[in-house]
Amino acid sequence: RRRLLSWARQYGWKYWDPKKQESVGPRDNLWFAIALLLSDDRRENELGQSLLGTASLADATHTPATLLAILGALPDRLSPATSRHLEDLITQSLPAAAGHCWHDGNVNHPLAAWCTLILGGERTGNNLSVDLGVNRLHHLRQTIGDRRHVFHRQSSLSEYNSPTYTALNLWFLAMIAEYAQRADAREIARFLEERLWLDVALHFHAPSQQFSGPHSRAYLEDSLGGFSGLHCTLAAALEDSVFLDPTAAGSIGHASALLQNALVSIIPFHLPDRARELALRKPLPSLVRLTTYGESYHENNTSVGFDDDVFPGGWSELTSYQSAEFALGTATRPYVNAGQAEAFVARIRRKETVDTRIDFRSIVCRGVFNDARPGQPNRVHVTGGQTDATYLYEEGRTAVMQHENRALVLYTPKRSGRGFFTAFQVDLIFAPSNPFDRLRADGDSIGDLPVNLTAGSRITFQDFRTCGVVLPLTPVPQAGPNPITIHEINGCLIISISNHRGTPVDPPPDEILRWRNGFYCELWPQDAFGDFGDFQRHADAIRIDETPSPNGERSVVVHSGVDTLHLVQDPRSERILKQTVNRQDNRVSHFQAIALDGGEPLIPEGTLYGREAWSARTRPSNET
Repeated sequence: RRRLLSWARQYGWKYWDPKKQESVGPRDNLWFAIALLLSDDRRENELGQSLLGTASLADATHTPATLLAILGALPDRLSPATSRHLEDLITQSLPAAAGHCWHDGNVNHPLAAWCTLILGGERTGNNLSVDLGVNRLHHLRQTIGDRRHVFHRQSSLSEYNSPTYTALNLWFLAMIAEYAQRADAREIARFLEERLWLDVALHFHAPSQQFSGPHSRAYLEDSLGGFSGLHCTLAAALEDSVFLDPTAAGSIGHASALLQNALVSIIPFHLPDRARELALRKPLPSLVRLTTYGESYHENNTSVGFDDDVFPGGWSELTSYQSAEFALGTATRPYVNAGQAEAFVARIRRKETVDTRIDFRSIVCRGVFNDARPGQPNRVHVTGGQTDATYLYEEGRTAVMQHENRALVLYTPKRSGRGFFTAFQVDLIFAPSNPFDRLRADGDSIGDLPVNLTAGSRITFQDFRTCGVVLPLTPVPQAGPNPITIHEINGCLIISISNHRGTPVDPPPDEILRWRNGFYCELWPQDAFGDFGDFQRHADAIRIDETPSPNGERSVVVHSGVDTLHLVQDPRSERILKQTVNRQDNRVSHFQAIALDGGEPLIPEGTLYGREAWSARTRPSNET
């Protein structure tokens, strides 16, 4: 926790504007104030006191929740005048906090609001606010654990497994569990926090020190690995060593990811022993499968807020496979408008012990228009606006199926583009770009980059003790005779699969929904084969058949070894019509978390938040 405070203080000063008396923004200023209050320097203490004494409300969610954390953890560091000012701000925030509901989308703002209602309501004697906050926590539990349709029953948050926003959810739940006066508030918050810790632990891949995917929302440091809000929160709760490299966020100017650690350092978390064990020593290989439900959502539009067109919501299935050497995670359908979503994430250990960011490799994907690239500011074609270097906006829509260490990813460009564009491609992004032990295209070693390849090519690689194959699907339309390019950009090795490149075009939405793209990927432990030659022969034998349909549906069949994967999707409705492995339904109805050697369940209750777990709970004390 001392490290977290030190980074918050360091980057707070780096971005300090003495004229505005502000570091980054109003919310960041509160985090910076925490770091200053806990400094050994009296002048920094005085500045921290001044920043809090003049603070204002930037929202009715994160801001008052942060103020409540400060009042709860640092009362002896605050002057009476500062305490009164923070109490006044919290009182002002309660009416607006009451208006924050959860609608099967982002969870972190509603949870912050309910934290404000409960803890702020208790401080001000507003019992209606407390009742409202507690009732909404119970409604959240019932929905994410027990919502049922004909086949599916929900088992995960809608804003699932985000290396940034899952951390925030843990913060606000832990605060209620620790500081609430009412026992029923502490009980439901403690239950939700502890079950969310189990979810986090299931997705932490200790060999690579990274979180396996998929991610509902991710910034670049979340995507490429090495640092995230969830890494820092896990490290604080474990009070144990987790690999953290703050330059992963600092080098791209994501200052908030560093300043927020001051808040992390003062929150008392309640990490169950079972979650600690699963995070650090879960039996491998393991398989985790969850269900989630997301709201329908519009594409962002820089000019007016949102586009008229809407992306369908509904059910999605989340899969995470972990071995001793790698982790692979996918989501069958995108999270809301998919702006920050990662439907495919792989992590590969590149060294026995991870000590630096080159000791593991991450693989993520994006559909992008024009010249958008990771690690730089970009114009976003589908929104008409700009992003900074902190994340690469997803401009495609995906349909994915995964069978353990195999994943099939179908892509269609988003239909909400803004006028003419000169390129669209699916980028499979490997970071860092440091050399592989072996890297081949169609069996031949790859030398200098860039390399241009024909449709139907296959790329194989060995990275420490992991062997992998990527088979780009034939893009329709395809950008010339060599639509596949392997190149290095901004420290990443990228496999680009191009539908169009060159002359500006502006196809109508109905036409662009017929564009096809995607890839198939397998990862294997090296010892599954006698040598790399045996693996190459296995990869060469994989066959993919895509059957065109006059109504626009995509049907893709993969034959690999003794297994056959079949995925059928309607890009217009985004419904997955079929996903089978060896003719057997591959869907999951609720929850599965098992050690693959022997089938031992990793979560005995067979659910994270469902009634079985709620009934089996032990009533917590109020001890940390």
